[in-house]
Amino acid sequence: MIDYRPPLLHRNAHLASILPSQFRKVRGLKPLKPEKITLPDGDFIEVERIRSGFKTCVILLHGLEGSTSSGYMRGMAKALQEEYDLVLMNHRSCGPTPNLFLTSYHSGKTDDVRSLIAHLNEYDSFIVIGFSLGGNIALKLGGETDLLDKRVTHIAGISVPTDLAGSSKTLSQTQNILYLNRFLSQLKRKALNKIKRLGDSSLDVALIKEAKDLHAFDNAYTAPIHGFADADDYYTKCSANAFIGQIKVPTLIVNAHNDTFLSGGCYPHEIVNRNKQVELICPKFGGHVGFAQNHRMDKPFWSEEVVASFLRESKDIRKT
Repeated sequence: MIDYRPPLLHRNAHLASILPSQFRKVRGLKPLKPEKITLPDGDFIEVERIRSGFKTCVILLHGLEGSTSSGYMRGMAKALQEEYDLVLMNHRSCGPTPNLFLTSYHSGKTDDVRSLIAHLNEYDSFIVIGFSLGGNIALKLGGETDLLDKRVTHIAGISVPTDLAGSSKTLSQTQNILYLNRFLSQLKRKALNKIKRLGDSSLDVALIKEAKDLHAFDNAYTAPIHGFADADDYYTKCSANAFIGQIKVPTLIVNAHNDTFLSGGCYPHEIVNRNKQVELICPKFGGHVGFAQNHRMDKPFWSEEVVASFLRESKDIRKT
């Protein structure tokens, strides 16, 4: 695959990450149909679908505090819409409708994706593609071989924090303070609104309000609400690095070397080298979920072309 050669402004890691997030407009996407899917525990997820009659469905998973409206979700959908049906999934708490339970989403929450796949029983095969946090979910899903639906044939992750503990620390560095504060503001607001709306809980509201970084927030909210002992337990049990070695379907990981969100542990070359099913591509540039190919950002992004090429080079996964 051709290496990524960014336009001048996008050689800067922060501009590569921020400009697409704030200014990219995806045009030419087929109409998206919203759908609410009830989950086994009685809660729901909200998705947007493109149905074209293909027998392979691509499921797209967004990153931390993203949604189906995120530019990278819509850009990838556009890149693949002529070859596959698509389902863009909102994680719990990220859709337009408030969820029913305190349970939210996290970097290892694969059960909702499995429930979505089970619901979509009209398809012969699935491809799961995740971005950032969603990429960690996708890779963990692939490594949970005893639970993985046999119809899942391929997996891809873009800008994946495969080492959650390391990435959490990296996000607390000075260069990432603006991103961190934005994430924390949104996460705290959602958590506190849920607690207020749904009534009393065992959660310590003061600890949530006082959280200064993701580790503190995960200690106060994410871990206890999802059954982990603490943030470190959550990171250990959910980091994709613990699952990549078990993946048995063709898998692609694309992590830029200048991604300011990722720690050194998010470039798991040694793990990947022991699993022939997994390919890790680490271009010099790209930022976090960036990879624009021109300043106007009206061309397909490099990451989209790489994923599309990866899928086309695999045989017998597209059936019409």
